Amino acid sequence: MSELFSRSLYVELADKDGIGEKFIARTMSNVDKNGNENKDGYDISFSVNKNQKKDPNESTLTIYGLEEETINKLEEDFVYVTLYGGYGKDIKLISLGNISKLKVSYNEATTVVVISYQDGARQYRESRVNKTYPAGTSYYSIIKDLASTMNYADPKVLDIDTTKTISNSKTLSGSSAKYLREYCDKMGLSFSVQNNKMIIKKDDSGIDDINFAFVINEDSGLVGSVDKNTVKLHKKYVSKRKQLKKPSAKSVAARNKSIAEAQSKFTSKQFDKEHSLDFKVLLTPEIIPGSYLVIESKFNKPTYGIVKELTHSGSNFSDEWHTDIKSIVI
Repeated sequence: MSELFSRSLYVELADKDGIGEKFIARTMSNVDKNGNENKDGYDISFSVNKNQKKDPNESTLTIYGLEEETINKLEEDFVYVTLYGGYGKDIKLISLGNISKLKVSYNEATTVVVISYQDGARQYRESRVNKTYPAGTSYYSIIKDLASTMNYADPKVLDIDTTKTISNSKTLSGSSAKYLREYCDKMGLSFSVQNNKMIIKKDDSGIDDINFAFVINEDSGLVGSVDKNTVKLHKKYVSKRKQLKKPSAKSVAARNKSIAEAQSKFTSKQFDKEHSLDFKVLLTPEIIPGSYLVIESKFNKPTYGIVKELTHSGSNFSDEWHTDIKSIVI
């Protein structure tokens, strides 16, 4: 299976100053993220969860055969994880985050190190605000300001009413994350951190600043079927991906309107059941919550969707090498 997919897997562990070490999985392709050949390597597995919840996404990474010297650094110095994966020399960022838990054990004379880490956890916990906003300040300005205090890379604030303002002056002093949660709730927004980038938007809207949607079909890596076997596919899968230009603003607005109309007719639970699609594709690190999807079938018209949550999971020593996606139909 590793040879079929030409898997590549690569991990960086670093201290608070960004100084660390690289660990390359033992794969058939034997290359690191820069395309350099690697004759040795480690056995590595991972489970990366990404959703639109306000708490940091938490993931797990397991490395087999780490040396005691490296384990000591993990226990004393290393605080940050970056995980890359892909096919051959085409390697993408899968996830990154602050180490939250470390477990070391031994299995048949081999070290087994399980690392739990959270995307953007340090900024989430440590960021603070101390500022007074006069009456008439827009919620948009406050939310954007709070996001900037958390020091995430290139924060995005989407789908927000810029005209709504506070009627009285407000002094905010304390956790930036706490106040951001409060003001996002007031505006019907969600915020999440994806690969150390903050995204603030309506829960059921897409990421409008991407320039394409992911096309899901048998050629782009769809595994199995979508929506209770309504799409039947061949057993042979390839890792080739296709891209489609982002839907026009007009079509996006129309689809978002249809979501709102559907939500007015169903409870949240019924809505999810009636309008969601769950499926699995070969590992595709580029997909994140909010990504647009075009799900193609030989037997049906294309279905458009937005990713709500996903799990990247894989290893260099088993058949697991997938992205499991939960999406909402638009």
